[in-house]
Amino acid sequence: FLDISEILPGKVRVLIADAVGHGVQASLMTMALKTEYEELKNLENPAQILKELNSRFLKKFDSLESIFPCMIGDIDTKKEEFTYASAGHPDQILQAPGEFPSLLQKTGPILGLFESLEIVSKTVLFPTGSRLLLFSDGLIENRMKD
Repeated sequence: FLDISEILPGKVRVLIADAVGHGVQASLMTMALKTEYEELKNLENPAQILKELNSRFLKKFDSLESIFPCMIGDIDTKKEEFTYASAGHPDQILQAPGEFPSLLQKTGPILGLFESLEIVSKTVLFPTGSRLLLFSDGLIENRMKD
């Protein structure tokens, strides 16, 4: 699922996440993720949110053996920065004006596997006019089928 929220004036938080699998269980896990995220989305930094999401999921849903890639990022229009943390999510694409696109690489492992999660936030330049391409692994999987 995708969530875009203004958390402070001039600061927009984006989240993209995808439960691994298909069908009812994956749909229910996505709904649970959204519910947990709503309680956490105003925490200070993306890595902190991902660590807390991981902890909550392992406590509540460990028996379901559900894992999910997730990326959370903050666009700060005043500082012209993008601070993000990515837990096993496919590398997303950032394109600054007049530049070639660059990859925003993972900063930690997929959520739901490990109790102790080593994940960090990373900050990159995000000048006015930058573009952020967000997608799930479904884009890659569908491309590989052709």
